[in-house]
Amino acid sequence: YGRTLETLGLIPAGTDLREAILGLYDEQVAAFYVPEERALYTFKDESFSRNLDKVTLAHELTHALQDQNFDLTTFPLKIKDNDDLALATSALVEGDATLLMAQYYGEHLDVRNMLSDVMGGMLGQKTAKFQAAPPFLQQLLLFPYQEGTEFMMGVFAAGGMDALNDAFRHPPVSSQQILHPEQFLRDRHDPEKIALKKLDAGQWRLIGDNVLGEFGLRSLLAQNLGLLEAQRVAAGWSGDRYQAYEHGTNGP
Repeated sequence: YGRTLETLGLIPAGTDLREAILGLYDEQVAAFYVPEERALYTFKDESFSRNLDKVTLAHELTHALQDQNFDLTTFPLKIKDNDDLALATSALVEGDATLLMAQYYGEHLDVRNMLSDVMGGMLGQKTAKFQAAPPFLQQLLLFPYQEGTEFMMGVFAAGGMDALNDAFRHPPVSSQQILHPEQFLRDRHDPEKIALKKLDAGQWRLIGDNVLGEFGLRSLLAQNLGLLEAQRVAAGWSGDRYQAYEHGTNGP
């Protein structure tokens, strides 16, 4: 997968993708919910006394409630041949939890802990590994939380809790639908499904068979067009699939 991203120019050649991703999560994650285990994990010395600790718990408990009501194990969060579908699904799940987290913070704010929240949480957040990561991986990490929250805010504004629940019953299937919630809500068009035949190319081996989506296409085009022009062009996306091959072992 890392060599495929290198071929597309989305990460620098020689990037240890596993190390980069584990480093990002090691630095950024405070707690996490595992649907397959129906379990929530955090650090054993966590007291959950600060506001930011409590909203983190609220976020993860939202995942538990999502799982109880909609069974997250049935969602394509781990699909291997459609990154765009997995990203859209992650944006739904994380956007919903982040929206509730923000609501919880606003309704249950303890002003006595506000200063420590800012100093110890927001300003004290470790970012060295994030800053060192390739820009594409930074954007990939942030997308479910940032764009996912904006998407769910749009859904909530359109129909309240019923609309949020309906989004889980009929989830978005592309990053395009996340980026353009008005299209998802009023004029939904799912992407065209494209199948590519595996090439019989002698010693060339298939190492990547996947979907970029609007998010991936935007990232690809931004390398040469700049972000604003890439966003404008990528907005016309209606479906894609790519394959990457290498010659021999770890070849070009």
